[in-house]
Amino acid sequence: MKTTILSIIIVNWNSGNQLRECLASVNRSKIYGIKLNLIVIDNASSDNSLDDCYTIQGINIIKNERNLGFAASCNIGFKLSEKSDFTLLLNPDTVIGEGTLQESIDYMIANPHISILGCKHLDIHGHVSASCARSPKLINFVWDILGFSKALPSIFLGATIMYEKDYNKSMYVDQVIGAYMMINNELFERIGYFDERFFVYFEEADFSYRAKLIEKKTFYNADISIFHKGGGTSENVKAKRLFYSLNSRLLYGFKHFNIIEKIVLVIITLFIEPITRFIFLLISSKSKEIPEALQAYLYLYSTLILREKKHFG
Repeated sequence: MKTTILSIIIVNWNSGNQLRECLASVNRSKIYGIKLNLIVIDNASSDNSLDDCYTIQGINIIKNERNLGFAASCNIGFKLSEKSDFTLLLNPDTVIGEGTLQESIDYMIANPHISILGCKHLDIHGHVSASCARSPKLINFVWDILGFSKALPSIFLGATIMYEKDYNKSMYVDQVIGAYMMINNELFERIGYFDERFFVYFEEADFSYRAKLIEKKTFYNADISIFHKGGGTSENVKAKRLFYSLNSRLLYGFKHFNIIEKIVLVIITLFIEPITRFIFLLISSKSKEIPEALQAYLYLYSTLILREKKHFG
């Protein structure tokens, strides 16, 4: 019987006890005929999240001298897992069950037409969280920016997370989020790794869209589940988190949209969304978040100005 090699890549940035709990759940896994290659990529954490990790047998810890971002860090792990059959992206704020890895591998082997696999995400209350997304289109960005997708989500679909789906049912999707994203390594040979221009956010959307273009399937399996806290350590840097989301959205649009769509996306992101976002924060009693949102847009404007200056010399 052939041994299946599974690499697990965890990108860490100040995850504290969450990382230790995640790794402990991996160690509790009951697996048969599977060889684990456990890789932690640390993005210059300043906490003690790595302290107990070195005692784990067989773990490979890569410490970046600075925060390289999610996409670039994942790519370091992908390169280290080139000889694996499958690679699992796993967030440090997740806890997997004893049979999660075995069930996922068995399903991937039994269904070789599936290149990317996701599973059911349960929150701290045991509720099922939305964990799949559609390939972003301009019209869906418009609904998000104007607030229509928040007010009437069943009519005006948002650009990414598919909140309208029944996550108790398995389904083919455009994308599963990277908190638990198992990839058949053959896909890397066809489309390459993550695009490192995405510091964080939309790198999975871009990767999954490139897979979709060559007719590779992404599947959400509702019979397999994990615990996922969500939010992660980015809760502590909300202004930067919003900036990276906005910047990555523009990068995605510039990569995949036509020229007219690109122009529209820039206009609504830079000039319309700040107004609608501030109005939403006011009417939803979240006025305390306005300074952070303002800071995020200032980051975005300055980044775009510097990028243009560099482009034109």
